[in-house]
Amino acid sequence: MIDNDFVEDVAANPPLHIDGLDWDSPGDIQPSQWVSRQVGFGQKSISHLPQHGICLWPEEGTDWIHPQDLKVALSLLPSKRIFRKIDCDDSVLGNIGYCEFTYGQKQFRGLPILWREISTDGFEIGDSVELKSDNGRLRPLICDLAGMFWSQKVQRIEYTLKRNGFPLPRRFLADDFRMTMKLGHAPSPRQLELLAQSRDRI
Repeated sequence: MIDNDFVEDVAANPPLHIDGLDWDSPGDIQPSQWVSRQVGFGQKSISHLPQHGICLWPEEGTDWIHPQDLKVALSLLPSKRIFRKIDCDDSVLGNIGYCEFTYGQKQFRGLPILWREISTDGFEIGDSVELKSDNGRLRPLICDLAGMFWSQKVQRIEYTLKRNGFPLPRRFLADDFRMTMKLGHAPSPRQLELLAQSRDRI
């Protein structure tokens, strides 16, 4: 059975409100493991990533969201999605303190008033990954990474995957898959690092 909380409907794009968020306050989020925007992978690190984290929803109001982006923001929040946060391209808005929050192909501008930074495994939405066989228990599949969500229970990011455009009926941890590349696509420095780690573990 597919977890409907994590099925994206880009065409309909309805506001998504997930009941029962599994934290009670911003203090429940563990401190970030980020140091100088680097993410550790054993003895290696990647320095090409922007900040990632959760946009916790304030108790009242939407004043922290840019008014032109309110519809997009409300389609993504509140939720446990992992966003990428980068500096705002607009210098005026940047000086005010606005940042750009992106999730896949969607983005909105806002103030990072309840931003909580989260360590990532290096993967991004849209990456092509190979689902591992788990010692023959699963059939290896090439999938697209479709969603990233914070799990308070395991204190890690959980991922949703799509196969030929259809979502797989469960969430995964980064240990369950490895980076791969589609033919004709040049890997970025981040993807090259992940590909190298996949080869090292074979």
